[in-house]
Amino acid sequence: MVMELHEREESKTVKILLSTIPGLEDIALKDVKLLVGSITSRTSLNPFGVRGYVLLEVPVTQRRRVLDKLFTHARSLEKIFEVLCWHEAYTKELDRVRELLNDFLDESLDVLRRIFSTKYTSFCVVIKKDVDTNFTSKEAASLVGEEISRKVVSIMGYNPPISLDNPCVRFIVEISEKAFALLIDLSFGTSLRERDYRVYYHPAALDGVVAYLMAKLAGAERAARILDPMCGSGTLLIEAAYLNPEAELFGVDINPQHLRGASLNISKAGIEKRVKLMLGDARQLENIFPQNFFDVILVNPPYGIRLRAHLYSLYLDFLKSCKKVLRKEGIIAVITPRVKTLRKAALRSGLKILEEREVTHGGLFLRIFLLSL
Repeated sequence: MVMELHEREESKTVKILLSTIPGLEDIALKDVKLLVGSITSRTSLNPFGVRGYVLLEVPVTQRRRVLDKLFTHARSLEKIFEVLCWHEAYTKELDRVRELLNDFLDESLDVLRRIFSTKYTSFCVVIKKDVDTNFTSKEAASLVGEEISRKVVSIMGYNPPISLDNPCVRFIVEISEKAFALLIDLSFGTSLRERDYRVYYHPAALDGVVAYLMAKLAGAERAARILDPMCGSGTLLIEAAYLNPEAELFGVDINPQHLRGASLNISKAGIEKRVKLMLGDARQLENIFPQNFFDVILVNPPYGIRLRAHLYSLYLDFLKSCKKVLRKEGIIAVITPRVKTLRKAALRSGLKILEEREVTHGGLFLRIFLLSL
């Protein structure tokens, strides 16, 4: 009997939904698989028809172990959710929401008992919908909150408090053209995007998750030497250092203030012995470094808000200079919204465009270019 119960428990799975940078979901999934190993029984990209998500299905007995690894080590994620249930259809009517929700909650009694183990566990409901419906988000949130409360009363005997300002648990309802999903925001109250090494904030600093995934896309984990020729506050260098503990890292910037800030961030990250920072011009790297010196060059150049007239010349000149210090098999990764300008400069400088990735970051549609000799 004990063996049968154990086998039934092993056969149960839990779905964990991970949010990451839209356009880099496959890179994030590779990173997650390295962390959790063979624990995951099934994975998929962009469930619900929404970009920026990775779905894992793991044995319920491994839930805590997987979550511990993700919360402790995953640098490629923004948020983590547990999926209670989802229905693969477009839901337009509020009565249909109620019907689906009742089915979902009936299937999730064990989870509700776990969440509302005490009568002091408060909760809120957030509606995320990117389609037209016959109800407002406020109406849907009110309905979902009422149904959750009713179900908890029926199984626990008490009515859980609703708190919009400081809830213990946050439920997410995702409504898209392809799905109606009920999620628990496991990362509520924490931010996986926040980096504790940020002492100095560059006005155009790259998000740490984007920087980490960009470094991974460029193959920085296999590089012996990595350069950021416009290093700003050092985000790309720091994320590359976390990805590759063995690499030598070099940062160049033309602004002394940013170099001082980068030095503070790098010191806070604890990698100051591995990173060499120097004042210099990204258009004259050959005056600083030997030829064929770097395996990977990572660049987040200016986007031209104040330099639009000279942007092409800047891109062309720094790519020509990067080319001189890059190894034959090396990779240059550049992120910018100035797609035509970068593409023109890359081709004019004689570099090959290996790949282009459109990503969404901070309300901007950016593109990561992978270039080679």
